[in-house]
Amino acid sequence: NSVRMKCTGLFSAMNRDFGSTNVDELKVLKRLCKDPDIVILKADKGGATVAMNKLDYVAKTMELLGDTSTYRILQKDPTKSIINKAVIKILDFKRQDKFCVGEYGRVYPRVLVPPRFYSLPKVHKEGNPLRPIVSNIGSPSYALAKYLCDIISPLVDLCLSTIYFVFQGV
Repeated sequence: NSVRMKCTGLFSAMNRDFGSTNVDELKVLKRLCKDPDIVILKADKGGATVAMNKLDYVAKTMELLGDTSTYRILQKDPTKSIINKAVIKILDFKRQDKFCVGEYGRVYPRVLVPPRFYSLPKVHKEGNPLRPIVSNIGSPSYALAKYLCDIISPLVDLCLSTIYFVFQGV
């Protein structure tokens, strides 16, 4: 705990003006950033920066992914199938003149990048478990989801309650 608190103080310096960070702290930070056996990432809460042994990080992340009640191994990459489904919907909207000028190009998927999985350490909990994160930024359905969010958000702000719909596959 003592070492963790000292490191947290050092890493918090990364978010401060470097003029107030002493030379020794900067040397330590630079050395840690270059070490391939250490992964540096943000904590789940509190804005702290965490340095973790890379093997521990990978082991804890693989333990999360090994939970078969939450995750399953896919036989093939579904990215192309998801793109095809999104393109069919987008073309259908275009045929029905549902898009304004420029909107079609904005939502059409241009990348074949699947969502990215990573995890963030919960430094406020015993044993520093990891919180799983799935980032859809850049994924095939991201532009369409962002477009729909831009349309729906002003309506949601006017409501006293919200109902969430989850669409699988698109």
